[in-house]
Amino acid sequence: MKAKLERSRQSARECRARKKIRYQYLDELVADREKAVLQLRKELELVRRSSFILVLFCFVMMD
Repeated sequence: MKAKLERSRQSARECRARKKIRYQYLDELVADREKAVLQLRKELELVRRSSFILVLFCFVMMD
């Protein structure tokens, strides 16, 4: 009976360790995705500004 209890405890420890590793991986994945989102937002803002300037330039050239 003690051996079964010890195996159960060991299994629970291993499960918690795997869970901890999984959460660390997911935290890193979320952080990487958040960085990517910020970079894409910066690029989007640059494109918006560039297109606005281009539109203004076209209007000026048409006059």
